Amino acid sequence: MTGKLKELILEQDRRCEQLNQEMRARDFERWQLLQLLHEKDEKLAHEQSVVVRQRTVLSSTMGATRHYRAVCAFRAWAEHQRGVRARRAL
Repeated sequence: MTGKLKELILEQDRRCEQLNQEMRARDFERWQLLQLLHEKDEKLAHEQSVVVRQRTVLSSTMGATRHYRAVCAFRAWAEHQRGVRARRAL
């Protein structure tokens, strides 16, 4: 009976050690996944700030484009008016 009990205790000890190793391996995998998640979060935050800057630049560029178009239209209208006046003067 003591031999069988000793065998049972040894088997439980081996199983416990095996489970401890599995737990350490899973803890390490969990730590690695958390590191990857942290890196992804940082990358997303950076990309989000880039998007905000790009939208700001785009908005500014669109405003400059509207202004340039208005200036060009005014210059074309003024040139047309000069031409009309010149033809009338002749």
